[in-house]
Amino acid sequence: MKMSKSLGNTISPLELMKEHGADILRLWALSVIRARITASARRSLGGVADQYRKLSNTFRYLLGARRGFFARRR
Repeated sequence: MKMSKSLGNTISPLELMKEHGADILRLWALSVIRARITASARRSLGGVADQYRKLSNTFRYLLGARRGFFARRR
């Protein structure tokens, strides 16, 4: 069913930010096409949150590995 303010079935962005974080909400907004935003926003946010965590952990690992690499070369 389509989301509508008059039906009262919308999801508050502030509620989603408290649950998932602002970065996850931004990433989700970038990943959906405006015409295809559906009532399954909560489900798709879960997928985006998983993608964000994987990406974040990969960069964290790479930065940690880089720090040790440059210290040994000097």
